[in-house]
Amino acid sequence: MCGIVGGKVQQIQQKTMEAMLACIAHRGPDGQGIWYEKEAGIFFGHTRLSVIDLSSLGDQPMARKKKGSTARVRVTYNGEIYNYKEMQAELEKAGYVFSSTSDTEVLLYAYMHWGISFVEKCIGMFAFALYDEETGALFLVRDRFGVKPLYYTMIDDDILFASDLRTFAAYPTYKKCIDREALSQYFQFGYIPGPRTIFQNTHKLPPGHILEIDTDGNRKMTQYWSAQAAFDKPHTEDSEREVLMKVEKLIEKSFSYRMVADVPVGIFLSSGVDSSLVAALLQKQRKEKIKTFTIGFDVGEYDESAAARKIAAALGTDHHELRLSPEKARKAMKQYVQTFSEPFGDTSGLPTYLLAEFARSHVTVALSGDGGDELFAGYTKYSALQTLSHMAEWKQRVLKRVIHSMGIPIVSRVVTFLGKLHIVPQYSNVREKLNKLQETLCLTDDAERFARASSYWQKEEVPLLFASDTQTTAKADALFVVTQTDLREQMQLWDVEQYLPDDILVKTDRTTMAVGLEGREPFLDAALWSYMATVSPEIKYKKLGDKTILKQLLRKYLPESLVGNQKKGFRIPLYEWLQSDWSEELERYFDKDMLAKQGIFNPEYINSLWRRFQDGNYVNPDKLWLFIA
Repeated sequence: MCGIVGGKVQQIQQKTMEAMLACIAHRGPDGQGIWYEKEAGIFFGHTRLSVIDLSSLGDQPMARKKKGSTARVRVTYNGEIYNYKEMQAELEKAGYVFSSTSDTEVLLYAYMHWGISFVEKCIGMFAFALYDEETGALFLVRDRFGVKPLYYTMIDDDILFASDLRTFAAYPTYKKCIDREALSQYFQFGYIPGPRTIFQNTHKLPPGHILEIDTDGNRKMTQYWSAQAAFDKPHTEDSEREVLMKVEKLIEKSFSYRMVADVPVGIFLSSGVDSSLVAALLQKQRKEKIKTFTIGFDVGEYDESAAARKIAAALGTDHHELRLSPEKARKAMKQYVQTFSEPFGDTSGLPTYLLAEFARSHVTVALSGDGGDELFAGYTKYSALQTLSHMAEWKQRVLKRVIHSMGIPIVSRVVTFLGKLHIVPQYSNVREKLNKLQETLCLTDDAERFARASSYWQKEEVPLLFASDTQTTAKADALFVVTQTDLREQMQLWDVEQYLPDDILVKTDRTTMAVGLEGREPFLDAALWSYMATVSPEIKYKKLGDKTILKQLLRKYLPESLVGNQKKGFRIPLYEWLQSDWSEELERYFDKDMLAKQGIFNPEYINSLWRRFQDGNYVNPDKLWLFIA
C-alpha cells in the first residue's frame, strides 16, 4: 500500500514536488521516489509501504521500455493486484521478461500487451497513474469498488492527482475554496458523496473509471466497470443449495487472494457474521494461527469483545484485544481527525483507527468484513423500507399514531426492553431509528425514504446550521436516482455506489494508512458481486437484513450460539462520553465566538444545541459529532 501524487503541468520546482510528496509520507513509510520529465510536463511521486517484493526492485515510480522501442511506460501505483502471478505467467508466455516479483512490473507489461483495457483483467484494489511516452497519454485509474482513493484537480492548464487532498495545498497556485454544497451533503450524510470533495474544482475519480489526458490536455472519462450492470443480467435458476455452494467457492477464492503478501497478515474481528466468516475460512486454510484483533468498551451496550473472544477461541485464532477507555479515545482525537483530508463524520472511524494502530504492532496487513452488508443486504434499513413499501396505508397511519401518541422516548424504552428479552432484535440507537421511522412514514417516494433513512441532519434542517448569508442547500434526492424495479436491489446499488466508497472504504483506508497498515476487504470481489446480483430474490432476500446466506455458511464453523450474535456496528458510547468524559474539552467546538469567526455556521443555533444537550435534553449525539469531526 502506498501514496501517489503527480500531474501534467507547465512547470514545477523540485521543492514543490517534495512538499507534495511529504503530504503523503504517512501512506508509505518504507521509501519514496520522484520522477519529472520537464519536456512533457509530467511528474510522478510515490511513497511506499512494502507488502509484495520487499526489495528495492519494487520501488516506484517504475518504468519499463516498450518492445522494440526506446519509449518507456511509467507508473505510480497504490494498491495490490491479487492475481498478478496469473497475469505474469500469461505475459511471460508472450515473451516479456521480469526483473522483479512485484505486481507493479506486471501492471506495466500488462499495459504494453493489452492496452489500458488490461485493468478489466485485474483482481484487486488500486489507484494508479500511467504515462505512455510514445503516445503522450496520461491515464488515471481507480478500482471497481473505490477501495483506494484518487483525487484530481485542474488549475488553469495544469492537472494534478493524488491519494490525499492535502497534497494540492502544497501547489503554489491551488486555492482552497470550500464547496458549500459538499459541506451541506456532509452534514446530511456524515460524508461527502463523490465526485465532490470539500474543495471546489477538486474531484474524486469515480470507482471503476479511467480518466485519460492526451498531449493537448484534453480529458476523456471512461467507465470500465459498473455495479449496476450485474443487475441487468437475468436471474440464475440455481437452487438455494447450489447458491450456497457457489457463494462459498467464490468467497474462498476471494479470501485466499487477499492473503497474498510477503508480510504478516491479520483480521479485524467483531462479533458479526462478516468478519467471523473471514476468520473462519482463512483459519481453515492454514495450519498456523491467524492473528485476530478486536476492540472493547466498558459500556456493555456497545461492547462486542466477549463475543469476539468466544468466536476466536472456537476458530482457534491467535486473538488480541484492545480495551478502549474514554480517556484513551480522547487523547487520540487530535491525531485521528488529522487522518482525513476532508470532513468525515462516521463515529466508527475512531475505534477503527485505534484498532489499526494496535494491530500494526503485530501485522502489516489486516483484513476486515467491509462490504458484507452491501453485497448480502445486511442493513436493517433495507428490511424496514421494504416493509414500509408494501405496508397498507391504514397500517402506516396506525403506526404513525401509536408513535405520536406514546411519544418516541417511551416507545424507545419499550423496544429496548423487548430487545433484551429477545422478542425483537436488539437495535442500537433505538431513539434515532424511531425518529427516522416517524419521518419516513410521512413520505411515499422510495428515493426520499432512503435518503431520510441514510441521513443525520435532514435536508430541511441543514440550512439552519449555516450563517444567513451562506447560500447552502442539500440536494440529497439527486444522489438517489431510481434505476431498478426491485427496491431491495435498488437500495443495495445506492449503497455500493455512494455509502461504500465514500464512507466505509474512506474510513478503512485512511485509518489504516495513517499507522502504516494495509487494509483489505475480501468481500469486495467483482465476481462475487456479479453472481450475487443474479441470485433469485426469493433466495437472496430471504429474511432481508439477516444475511441468511452468510449465516448458513458460518454454521459450518461456529455453534449456533455464536452465529446469531447481534452485531453492534462498531459504534462508540458517544452519548455517554459527550455527557461526561469529553464535555469540557469539546466546549470550544460549540463556542459562539469561534463559530462566528469562521463565518460559515449559525453560532446561536449550534451553540443552543450543545447547551440543550449539556442540560440533559435529548439531542442526537451523532449530529453533534459531525461538528467535532
